[in-house]
Amino acid sequence: MIGHTVGDLDLLSIVSPVYNEERHIDEFIDRCLAVARRCPVGQFEIVLVDDGSQDRSRDRILSKAADHPDSSRPTTPVYQVHGATLLSPLTQIFKIRPRQSSA
Repeated sequence: MIGHTVGDLDLLSIVSPVYNEERHIDEFIDRCLAVARRCPVGQFEIVLVDDGSQDRSRDRILSKAADHPDSSRPTTPVYQVHGATLLSPLTQIFKIRPRQSSA
């Protein structure tokens, strides 16, 4: 995207699935933040969809989100899809929304 004219975007959403990414999620979030801050957008968010990670991915995401007060709390896990009951939650969605600087 660097060097290309994108226009005036109101919101850029970076969406990614997460499954057992405890070792890599901090770096991934930091890289997304760095790229998004260079884009000509009004606001941006990182939407992480955790599909039942068994490691500490969720804890790492919550820790990174705590650095950004405008971030949302995770959604309620999904236990039913099209009437079928699942044994474990399907996804939790986290949104990291950094405050935009006015400069």
